[in-house]
Amino acid sequence: MHEIERFANPGVCKILVGNKCDMEEIRKVSTDEGAELARHFEIPFLETSAKNSINVEQSFVTMSKEIKKNIQNKAVTGGVQKTGIKFGQGNFLQDASTAGNTEGSTTTLGNPSDPKRQKSGGACCQ
Repeated sequence: MHEIERFANPGVCKILVGNKCDMEEIRKVSTDEGAELARHFEIPFLETSAKNSINVEQSFVTMSKEIKKNIQNKAVTGGVQKTGIKFGQGNFLQDASTAGNTEGSTTTLGNPSDPKRQKSGGACCQ
């Protein structure tokens, strides 16, 4: 955590993930210890097992929700009327739903008719 606080951007989203929860016999940190550490840092905690497909998808969902919550909180506390983040050359990732109602919302990046935004050759990164 100290390295994250030292090297990451301020306000970076964090979750604590304990891996290989299916291997009790080699466990180094108990579930209670992990949960207590997460409470101390006020971050979500999950235990995962890729082998048994336990909480793998949920860890990504949890991080995504934390990022979205962080974005919305910054928009509200920064006095910004719109929710979202500014990217690069003034593009704006905007929540198309009404304020406070984010369930099932969609997002758009910049102006959909902007020719620079259109895909070329079917690849997303060209």
